[in-house]
Amino acid sequence: MKVLILACIVAGAGVTVGRPARAQDAASFGVLAGGDWVGGAFSSAKAFRPGLTGTTVGALAQLPLSSPLLAVRVDLLFHQLNSAACPTAFCVNSKDFSRIASGSVSVVARLGERAALMSPYVLAGAAAYVSDYADGNIVALRPQHIGIEGGIGIEGRFGRSTLFAELRYMTVSPGGVVPLTMGMRF
Repeated sequence: MKVLILACIVAGAGVTVGRPARAQDAASFGVLAGGDWVGGAFSSAKAFRPGLTGTTVGALAQLPLSSPLLAVRVDLLFHQLNSAACPTAFCVNSKDFSRIASGSVSVVARLGERAALMSPYVLAGAAAYVSDYADGNIVALRPQHIGIEGGIGIEGRFGRSTLFAELRYMTVSPGGVVPLTMGMRF
């Protein structure tokens, strides 16, 4: 996975070489945080509470491509999914939650001009997952470690920073995880 991420960073950097530099053309780095919902076999295993199930935190790097509307994003996320046994969002017993670490490479396509103050976007890509499930029933379903993801979002540029909010669907086998995140790139 490290080789794949490094190859995408090098490829993205190579595409941007030879173009005039503008503020929007620079690579950006950022952080994000939000909540998770689960679906598929995750929810049918009755291991998780209904509704908002967990939290997500992560970091990202975004590299513009030669088209002003496209970019490549590499992100690393950590998901903590609370079990049905946990009465609050703040579990302290490790048996009360499952953890998923994900790394993904996505193409981001803006649906508006890059210079616009606010711009909606879509993203799609591939991800790799490492998981530690509190519920043995989910492990028995033989989770996969590679999946796809897609999502929608909106970003707003304020000076040198970009604030964004996005909703993704990640095919974390044996179900899916839907993170709703907000973050900032700088």
